[in-house]
Amino acid sequence: MKNTNLKILAVSESLDLNNYTRASTFEAISELYNLDYLVIANFSNQKIICDNIKNKVLKIVTYLPRKSKFFNIEKRLRARYVKRLLNEYDIIIITSPNQELLIDYIDKSKVVFLLSDPYHIMNDKEDESIKSKMKNIINKADIILATSKNLIATYLPKYFNHKSKNAYYWPNCVNLRIWNLEREHFNNGVGNNNKIIGFAGNFMNITDIELLDYITTNLPNVSFHIAGKISFSEYTENLTKIFSKSNVKYLNYIDHKELPKEVAQWNVCLMLDKKCEIASYHHHNKIYQYLSLGKPVVLLNYTEDYIDFQEYIYIAQNKVEYLEKLKIALDEETNSFFEGRKLIAYNNSNKSRALLFQTIIVNHLL
Repeated sequence: MKNTNLKILAVSESLDLNNYTRASTFEAISELYNLDYLVIANFSNQKIICDNIKNKVLKIVTYLPRKSKFFNIEKRLRARYVKRLLNEYDIIIITSPNQELLIDYIDKSKVVFLLSDPYHIMNDKEDESIKSKMKNIINKADIILATSKNLIATYLPKYFNHKSKNAYYWPNCVNLRIWNLEREHFNNGVGNNNKIIGFAGNFMNITDIELLDYITTNLPNVSFHIAGKISFSEYTENLTKIFSKSNVKYLNYIDHKELPKEVAQWNVCLMLDKKCEIASYHHHNKIYQYLSLGKPVVLLNYTEDYIDFQEYIYIAQNKVEYLEKLKIALDEETNSFFEGRKLIAYNNSNKSRALLFQTIIVNHLL
């Protein structure tokens, strides 16, 4: 039953309204509580695409960049309006360090901070400006929802000396309305004679390009389908060489609503994060997308988040073992772990994530 007495405001980046993981989670939460969105947009980028959002979307437009010497004047001028707006809500969800400018306006509302990335070290070095914003949010937060166990166990204590018990594990999820094997146009690739190994995701600084080169070289008779944007320009040259191999097909970016049709054709799915500190803090929704279609998944042992269902996936310690696990996965008997993988995805759906949010809120905040 929906709790209509509790009002929640999700402060979002404009892209969050099209982010299928976060948007679908908030949509599921809105079935349990009254939830509105607040988007902070700058003057040059104030168009908000929210065609699929049924919830109320509020907007604050900032006309000056934060580095402007007049920014604080603008902030003070809008203070009364913003403060009144925020304090109409019982709970405010902060989803980015960039939203730290709202913290001073929050008086009575409870603050929930969604910690989904090690934001201040994402570029392989500490960003003191982002760290300062995060520290202010963490100190104000009544609850921290972390998408990775290691964000709680290591990141918060190491960089913020934060050992409070107000941090809770809230992993990423899959939207089963989109990732649904029963949809008519799906043709499950398991059992096909022409084996396909696939990867879907953006190429970032934690992507193991050397590993991708190694496995595509050592499995020349297997087709590799690669879908995603190249977000890290330093990889362009090496990726161009990999994509030029005769057994590799680069599909570029595929819209998230169309991606399941492609992944359904694959026999084995790849996770390509390298073993490093930043990757250890990541928890990908990608793994649940793969599992929702019953696919075997191969990855390096860069996080402990997936240990609970390790019998349904293939975790390798190094690139040599990764290759061996790939070969085993390719020869896996059809449907041997199919139902178990689908159950893992179901238990990590956006609706399950919303129910976990409700449990945390009821038990630890209200």
